[in-house]
Amino acid sequence: MSGNSATVTGLRKLLTVADLLAYGTVTHATVRDRLFFLAHDEDRNLAPHVHPALLDYALAGATIIDLLLHDWIRDLLYEISPTMYDRTQAALIATGTIREHRRRFRRTGHRLNDPHAVGAPRAALRSLVLATSARRNFTRRPGTDALAALVNAVHLYPPLYLDFSDAEIRGLLNLNTRGIATRARPGAAAHAIPYIAGCVEDAVAAHTVAVYP
Repeated sequence: MSGNSATVTGLRKLLTVADLLAYGTVTHATVRDRLFFLAHDEDRNLAPHVHPALLDYALAGATIIDLLLHDWIRDLLYEISPTMYDRTQAALIATGTIREHRRRFRRTGHRLNDPHAVGAPRAALRSLVLATSARRNFTRRPGTDALAALVNAVHLYPPLYLDFSDAEIRGLLNLNTRGIATRARPGAAAHAIPYIAGCVEDAVAAHTVAVYP
């Protein structure tokens, strides 16, 4: 199932509840339901207090908040993860970033068409780790912060080519991730990075236990 369809499935879980039919007998706990009720005049056949086009935006925002409050990120992670490796690889082949390398009597491999594809992210993470270790100023970008947090979640340290132990790299990346909350502007999407990376780390730990009990 694609990420989009999985998200739609999550939305439908909230949107298919019988709303007004049960009003007065069922406690509607979702933000979406409560906003809908407040936005209508119960003494005037539920006439809207503001234009429905404006409520479209507010109700969409309420639904997203409900999804966040119901921990949909973790559910979505488990929903789409079984196919993400193959889908990502196929997308990179389709864009010409990598190519298949067929070998006789051996499994088909892959090669990079763009030598900077791995060099650029490696350099960015090396700079981040070294700057964090030296406690020096460094321009941290949300994309690099996210990459660092996910590299940490799967313990992907060897490709960084750093003269630190895995434990030292882990500690420095943890320090960087904890700092996201203070660096990101209020309301920025970057605030979700530590939580999402934590969900990934939990999934990795559960998978490891299942495979190697």
